[in-house]
Amino acid sequence: LISLVVILVSHPVSTFSVGIVTGLTRQPRGGGVLEQMFAPISADKGQRRTALKNASSPSPRSSEGFGAILDKAKLFANKNFFLVGMFVAVALARMCPSLGSNGGVLRPELFIGKYGVTLIFLLSGLALELSQLSAAASNFKLNSLIQLGTFAAWPYLIGLPIKFLFSKVFLTGLFPDALLDGLLILTCLPTTVNMCVILTTASGGNTASALCNAIISNMAGIFLTPALLFRFFGATIELPFIDMSFKLCSKVLLPVAIGQVLRVTPVKKIYDSNSKRFKRLQELILLSILWNAFCTAITNSIGLSWNHGLALVLLLPTVHILSLGVLFKLFSLPALKFAKGDVIAAMFCASQKTLAFGLPLINTIFEGNPNVATYCAPLMLVHPLQLMVGSALVTRLEKYSRGEMSSP
Repeated sequence: LISLVVILVSHPVSTFSVGIVTGLTRQPRGGGVLEQMFAPISADKGQRRTALKNASSPSPRSSEGFGAILDKAKLFANKNFFLVGMFVAVALARMCPSLGSNGGVLRPELFIGKYGVTLIFLLSGLALELSQLSAAASNFKLNSLIQLGTFAAWPYLIGLPIKFLFSKVFLTGLFPDALLDGLLILTCLPTTVNMCVILTTASGGNTASALCNAIISNMAGIFLTPALLFRFFGATIELPFIDMSFKLCSKVLLPVAIGQVLRVTPVKKIYDSNSKRFKRLQELILLSILWNAFCTAITNSIGLSWNHGLALVLLLPTVHILSLGVLFKLFSLPALKFAKGDVIAAMFCASQKTLAFGLPLINTIFEGNPNVATYCAPLMLVHPLQLMVGSALVTRLEKYSRGEMSSP
């Protein structure tokens, strides 16, 4: 007791208290006593705060992964714009066909079928030099082979054999006679007026050759198609040749001529500096045509039973895809010495059949015939089909034209 009193007297209370607290809170190893007592509580609070913070904010890895996926999706859509746009156009047509059918509220036959197609040919004339058009028109070997394929190979090597096969040899009850006649009529038609040009341009092919052969084919079709139908059906045919020629000139030749005139104006510099944007505009017009064609085909009844329609839907894609493959191999033969751009143009021009020329022709020739709707059925179905197949090939053909692929 006396020693304790001596210690208290010799050391002030404050100094003693600080020493006690210091001894409790500071230890040479393992932390102080108070720290050891409250350390678990502090650690639990810190863990809870960290967990709440991590739960409220996304992890950097997950956000970076989503951004990478989005960038890849954008890159794929940009490189395969036609393919993605084709599926979107068909899906929209399936969801609401009345919106994009001819005679609908949006009047697509006017804004797309007339003004859109006119703009396509005007841009084609603006992009092409006169020397390119002259060279394409003077390529007698290429042009003659395309026209022979259109007006000789199609009716005699495809149309007549199909009619004979399904009426005499194989599955004779699958197609009615009127539908087989409609398939034969389809093979006698010229190539498309605008579709072959647009697809050739989008694929990096020779636009000048496609344009020249579209004009040659449709001008020749005014005379050759009725002659072929007279040969196969033996009926006297009278057509408004002057009216058809005027429509062809106003729809194709006039916009191209205006485009050639614009080449000597400042519009040419604007086009050159925005060539990628104008190309994308042409692609959008083509997709709009595809959307309009599918909407019209879905909306309009073509007078076929489900079994005949299903058989036709299976037959037409097979014939069209086979024709594309055969024509590509034919025009790619080394002996012919055609450039890749010529091969693409020839493949599209010689494989397609026109709806714009075909429907008025069939209605004029077979006016009053009770089978007119059946005659038109193959043409109504093949029009969106060849547009869809061609659009699906655009990306691969573009790589082929640039030399990135040996064959599409």
